[in-house]
Amino acid sequence: MTRVGDNRSKEVLSGLHCGKTALQVAVERMFLRALEGGCTMPIGALAQIDNTDIHLKGCILDPNGVLRIDVEESFSLENWQLELRKTISKVIKNETFIKIKNALIQR
Repeated sequence: MTRVGDNRSKEVLSGLHCGKTALQVAVERMFLRALEGGCTMPIGALAQIDNTDIHLKGCILDPNGVLRIDVEESFSLENWQLELRKTISKVIKNETFIKIKNALIQR
């Protein structure tokens, strides 16, 4: 990302941009953001792309490492956002996720 109208910087940086990597990062960030990952919610995500699919591995832990949810899903490149939203919705409704979130709120 560059300043608006800064075409010279865009040109120089275009050689560094990798569309595949950018998409993998977008998937990981969407997963983390939707589940409120960060300093208080321990979540990990790894997205990898093959020819036709995006594969996501995720892990959500409580701070003590006792409760754990593992997520492993594959999404088509055409519909990854919709499919990822469905996966996130399942996680949010998961009983273990609710326990983890409640434990974090009580801290």
